[in-house]
Amino acid sequence: MALLDRTLFGLACFAGLAILVLQLAEIILRLAGGSLPFVSETTGFLMAALTFLALPEVTRRREHLTADFVVLMMSESLRRKIELLISPAVSAVYVAALIYTLWGLAYTSWLDGVRSEGITRTPLWIPQAVLLFGLAMMLLRLLVALVRAIRRWPVVESAP
Repeated sequence: MALLDRTLFGLACFAGLAILVLQLAEIILRLAGGSLPFVSETTGFLMAALTFLALPEVTRRREHLTADFVVLMMSESLRRKIELLISPAVSAVYVAALIYTLWGLAYTSWLDGVRSEGITRTPLWIPQAVLLFGLAMMLLRLLVALVRAIRRWPVVESAP
């Protein structure tokens, strides 16, 4: 699982590098009086891929930005429950809702043959599928973290 996360993160890094190269080429060409008309649209798709393909690795590392100032004021045991159980569970429900919504959008785009309005006329289901895949891998990572936390959670037996 970690190998898949790192592979997707590598693809996200490659998308970032491609954005850099395309933008630099566009800047140089504009200074010379030219332009690459597909750069704006392509870098938009690459930025979405960069963001969503990095999600599983960022989730594995637990490096998402969080507003944890309230949680930090709680007791250690409550904070541990929130960080290890409640947070991944709520996040998994939220990501599942995003997947459901994006699936409907991508499926409709595929059925209707919706294409981007830019020069490339890219079928929109393709970048939407990349987003969907990134979210699905994030959901899988959240569920793995949740199962691991539940399996490690100490069981307190009541006295007879």
